[in-house]
Amino acid sequence: MVLTGVVSSIIYHNNDNNFYILAIDAGDREVTIKGTFNQIDLELCYEFHVVAKNHPVYGEQYEVEAYKLVMPTNSEKIVQFLASGIFDGIGQVTAERIVQKFGEDTLDVMRFNPERLKEVKGIGRATLAKIITSFATHLEAEEALFFLNGLGLSAKMSFAIYEKYGQHTISQVRNNPYNLINDVRGLGFNRVDQLAEKLGFDQSGSQRTEAYIQYYLSLQSMRGHMYVMQDALLSDVTYKIKAEQDVVLEALESLHIKGEIVVETGADATRVYSRAMYDTEIGIVREIARLQSGQIDKIAFKNNFSDLDLTDEQQAVVDQGLDHVLFILTGGPGTGKTTILKEWVLRLEMSELSYSLCAPTGRAASRMEEVIGRPASTIHRLLEYKYQEDTQFLFFNKNSENPLLSDVVIVDEVSMIDAQLFLNLLLAIKTGSRVLLIGDVNQLPAVGPGNVLGDLIKSQVVDKAELKRIHRQAADSLILNNAHAMLNGKEIIVNQKQRDFFFIKATSNRLILDELLLLVSQRLPKFYDIDPIDSITVLTPLKAGMLGAEGLNKTLQDALNPSGETLLGRFRIGDKVMQNRNNYNIKWHRASAFDEGEGIFNGEIGRVEMMTDKGMLVNFSDGKRAVYSLDLLDDLVLAYAMTIHKSQGNEFDYVVIPMYHIPDIIKSNNLIYTAVTRAKKQLTLIGEYGRLNDLIHAKNKIRRHSSLAERLSDVFEKVD
Repeated sequence: MVLTGVVSSIIYHNNDNNFYILAIDAGDREVTIKGTFNQIDLELCYEFHVVAKNHPVYGEQYEVEAYKLVMPTNSEKIVQFLASGIFDGIGQVTAERIVQKFGEDTLDVMRFNPERLKEVKGIGRATLAKIITSFATHLEAEEALFFLNGLGLSAKMSFAIYEKYGQHTISQVRNNPYNLINDVRGLGFNRVDQLAEKLGFDQSGSQRTEAYIQYYLSLQSMRGHMYVMQDALLSDVTYKIKAEQDVVLEALESLHIKGEIVVETGADATRVYSRAMYDTEIGIVREIARLQSGQIDKIAFKNNFSDLDLTDEQQAVVDQGLDHVLFILTGGPGTGKTTILKEWVLRLEMSELSYSLCAPTGRAASRMEEVIGRPASTIHRLLEYKYQEDTQFLFFNKNSENPLLSDVVIVDEVSMIDAQLFLNLLLAIKTGSRVLLIGDVNQLPAVGPGNVLGDLIKSQVVDKAELKRIHRQAADSLILNNAHAMLNGKEIIVNQKQRDFFFIKATSNRLILDELLLLVSQRLPKFYDIDPIDSITVLTPLKAGMLGAEGLNKTLQDALNPSGETLLGRFRIGDKVMQNRNNYNIKWHRASAFDEGEGIFNGEIGRVEMMTDKGMLVNFSDGKRAVYSLDLLDDLVLAYAMTIHKSQGNEFDYVVIPMYHIPDIIKSNNLIYTAVTRAKKQLTLIGEYGRLNDLIHAKNKIRRHSSLAERLSDVFEKVD
């Protein structure tokens, strides 16, 4: 649908990304449109290609897919256009003089013979230069955006491409559209491949094949792999893009020669790495070697000088850990890792050694701070991250040239650290420092690429201690005892009065959902006198389906928070929400601590506190409060339920887990262990007991293609 009209008012504008909501005078009516634009000016006429959308609160709106400025044709409109503020060097008086001189030919003169503007009174050489540059830039942008719109790209995506390439937009896209996959966020191979076909690119050409190989490798890294087997790559790529195998092999060789990928013979088969993943593994080995070469200060205080009640095992681990440059402490919940961490901190303070406490997520860092009673931060914040929106490049102020000053860096929840973040952390730690890594190797690995904790332990070149015995403070918890039983494939204990681990039998998905709703909305809140939204979280293996996170969230929202108007048909005041991707630039503040900063990270949970037609305020569990404008709402999802993978690094007072059929490929002991260990006070599983047993006894382990352990073993000697 095409709407032509004059912009009568700007209802909303986000300066950061040029998202607008506009009122348009379409002649016989006024309509509301929204979209991303290069520049919009009041009282100018535009042609908008739109799709009608019905908003539950604001009625009919139009979403812009493409647009262009309608050039004025009469003198009055041309004066208005030139004096609109778009063009440097032209105000109202100058605009009138230009049009008085050239009349309805004004725009043709400016486009094809701009030097003639010197004939106009008041326009000298400097002003002429400003006008020519400004007019050319404006026309160039209009031309580029209309070219991209003509390829079927939305106004928002077209603007993102123009922001990246500027005056070279058309030539860049025409020369090699496949560069868009890496250069512009939100464009995958399939979409770009369609653009390339429209532009006449050869479907069997090397550019297409090389682009898909790189795209394929990036997909595999998002699934956690540092490399892929060459045989698997050949099979998948030839099938997906209908290419001959020799063409794919030639593309692999070309990319390898250009240094954009690395092909390496491994112990199992030929491996293919993206350059970034290969450099990350090599970098981790290099940085560990550098740290191991340093001399560390001796700890003056040993033995149990504090009032902490350490067992002989814990006492030995405390001493052992502080004797090494790099040390791993692993063990399940209730085995005493926190007690050892407290003792480490006390000894470091008594020895007058500086230290930093950090964790991968805000929730994990907050919990570390609560239990230790000392400041802790996310790894990103410790490294003083900065994000450049225009280049989509994340960098850290703390690095090899500007390292942390701490004598000791202590990292919790290491199982959640991906390889790239771990490398950046190592780069920022000065030679002569200690690094103490704490984590549970039996949890699911990080969402990002690599298996850092597992690889460090598997390599057998890093000193470590594994805690296995549940201490008396936790011995009464069936949650903890059953978690350890699951790891060992043993029977679990459920449904004992006054205990914390329960199982409710339900034989179909519909019955599971009915029991879950009754439990979450009535039985648990009434029995424990709790707020179901704040205190109860549902964890589920899958994202899709009636019992997946998406289906459960809508059902639970209607059950627990049914009243009130919604924003964009999705959120209500009081909803529990979760950040669904890292947003490095969103601003937040903590009123209680007079603290402010930037960045809300994937997995952070909060409640919707306030809502207007322009956005909403979210109060996060660690006290951060952030305003989300309309264009940022896609960063958020409902969080009454979440996938088990998303729950990593979090703990919840009351957890409910539906046990239903899931594909064999994702069944694993790690999955149910991670889910169970998220619960602090009470855990209830609902479904068929056989489904639970399938997970407990699953042979699958979440396997990551990573060669870090091998590289470490090749460089360092094994420790005793």
